[in-house]
Amino acid sequence: MGQPNPTHVVTDGAAVYWTSSTATGAIMKRTATAAATPLVSNQAFPACIAVDATSLYWVNENGASVMRVAK
Repeated sequence: MGQPNPTHVVTDGAAVYWTSSTATGAIMKRTATAAATPLVSNQAFPACIAVDATSLYWVNENGASVMRVAK
């Protein structure tokens, strides 16, 4: 699955997550056994991704908002 502008990447040991940093960007997830899928889309230039036991966090550069989604 081609991704426009993949930038920040993080893993929790079970999956890899990354930002697709465009005006209508996404937070993507991929495991060793499943294809890449969006966890959330229509984000305004998502960046700076972080992960904890339950959630992913990132900043939308347009609008300067801190966001969260369950893994």
